[in-house]
Amino acid sequence: MADDSGPKSGSQRGNGGADVAVRRRRDAPRRRDARANLARLVEVARDLAGERGLIEVSVDEIAARAGVGKGTVYRAFGDKAGIAAALLDDDERLLQEAILAGPPPLGHGAAPLERVRAFARAYTEFLDRNVDLLLAADRGAPAARHRSGAYAFWLAHLRGVLAADGGGVHPADAGTGTGHDGDAEGAAHAVLALLDPE
Repeated sequence: MADDSGPKSGSQRGNGGADVAVRRRRDAPRRRDARANLARLVEVARDLAGERGLIEVSVDEIAARAGVGKGTVYRAFGDKAGIAAALLDDDERLLQEAILAGPPPLGHGAAPLERVRAFARAYTEFLDRNVDLLLAADRGAPAARHRSGAYAFWLAHLRGVLAADGGGVHPADAGTGTGHDGDAEGAAHAVLALLDPE
């Protein structure tokens, strides 16, 4: 059985079907020139997104600046939302690794409420750095981020922390230090709703 507890990229979808086929295609061994093209596309997309935001950048521009055909961009990423997910991947993984193996309070070893607050602070910083990419990732398919591997990771983390607090911390109680007897899953979704890039 596969271990799903490690960091999840934004491009890992949790809804199976066509997304599994896309993931297999993306994860398949690539020819050296295809790997070089992919690295170049990510670099170019990152540069253009930094200049004026990914939402304002066309796939044609990315292809032209990278020196490849537009079809190469679509084969590599599927659409602009896929480009955004690829650009988010490194930052998402860094935050996930800090949660899994970093020092408290973000990492293990702190009280549940402290961990929720540390996550909210760290995720707010992540949002500040990446809000344009997160919005672009959702433009391809509304709420696509909620089906991503990264969102599943954030949800599982919060659910586990909140369950360790005997049912969790109600978002309204987040600043008071009082617990809430509601279910951890609902509370985890509520915390993430407060941190939505919209």
